[in-house]
Amino acid sequence: MKRLLAVCVLGVVFPALALGEELSLGILAWPAAGGGSGMLICPQTVSNSICYDSTNGLITFEGATANAFETSIAVTDPFADTTFTIGPSPDGNPWIGAGAGDSASATELGNVFMGQSAGTAASGTSTDNTCVGDGSCVLATTADQLTCLGADSCDVTTAGTRATAIGFNAGHSGAEHHEGVAVGADSIIHSGGGVAVGTFAETADGVSIGYQAGDAQTTSEVDNVYIGWGAGGASAGTSQENTCIGDLACDALTSGDRNVLLGANTDVGTNTDSDVTVIGESMVTPAADSILIGFGGQQYMYVHGAGTALVDATAKDIVQISVADDTMTGATIEYTVTAIEADEYQVARGSVYLAAENDSGTESCTVGEVGTSVLAGGGALALTQACTTGLANVVMWNLTADSDMGAPATTLRVYWSIRIDGPSTAVVPQ
Repeated sequence: MKRLLAVCVLGVVFPALALGEELSLGILAWPAAGGGSGMLICPQTVSNSICYDSTNGLITFEGATANAFETSIAVTDPFADTTFTIGPSPDGNPWIGAGAGDSASATELGNVFMGQSAGTAASGTSTDNTCVGDGSCVLATTADQLTCLGADSCDVTTAGTRATAIGFNAGHSGAEHHEGVAVGADSIIHSGGGVAVGTFAETADGVSIGYQAGDAQTTSEVDNVYIGWGAGGASAGTSQENTCIGDLACDALTSGDRNVLLGANTDVGTNTDSDVTVIGESMVTPAADSILIGFGGQQYMYVHGAGTALVDATAKDIVQISVADDTMTGATIEYTVTAIEADEYQVARGSVYLAAENDSGTESCTVGEVGTSVLAGGGALALTQACTTGLANVVMWNLTADSDMGAPATTLRVYWSIRIDGPSTAVVPQ
């Protein structure tokens, strides 16, 4: 007995036919592989053909050679009515997704748009872009060689060249994105060809690597390097040319410039300090124009490059050194004192040792000159060193400079550095 089949091909329903009998469109109906009630509907020419397998729900493509190897497309149950859209690519590159490349022209070559509305604004000269993800490159009109992977990646970019954005909402905060690299969800390039790697990482023509590195930067904060979790995370002003490496390094910085901080939790003294160099994890708070080297205060060098102004023949507290209850510390202080009166100059160079201890809340300290200080220039420049107490848990290095050049000399200043050799302590310029 012949099995009969009613077939619908290209919207045309054919009456019941015997298996293997030719339909009027040159299509044959065959039992599907494995038997059963399913049918395999194919053209008479088997090579370069498309078949429908109703048993397995497959559309199968045969290549130029009829053999046992085919390419099949299967569809599982959708969650709702679904339309899979292939866009009007002019050169065979895939434009896939509702609205993908919708406004593009035949001259826009080399583009790959995949995802709903991907590249939908391309409208004349965009070439060689790869935009994958819903809403990726959605506004790009004249962009070239962008690589944007992730939903809403490069979603505000209208023009640009050779930029890369990988991650949800990764890209540029402005309309043009040139040569920057943003990797991570919400990673942002604010200006120039910067690099932002990490979730919420942001930069403006600089480098930010790590979660929330440079997170609050603006377009005016350029040429900063922030590497580490939360490094530079408070930047929200005008800070420029800073290098901060380590978890939460420069976390308080907002408008200081040219700072170099290396180590976790290292920071400037105030959020506007400039020209600070700190090397070492969790260092004590520095001041502007200073260098601080060490780890946790166990041993470090502190250089106060800006110097401290003095009044002739008047004692001045130069630096405060903390000494916690029932602890002790030692330090070596090197100094240079300069005196200027009109066109006359004096300079003295020397160093002192300082020893301090705190016995149950009672502080004591001593200073002693190391060798003999040297003096250049005419006349005399007398220096008196002291270590003073009176404030809880701290001691002070105190200096008096008495120049014979004037009454008093017009300008006196001391430049100094301190090296701590002892338990953890804090150094605060006065």
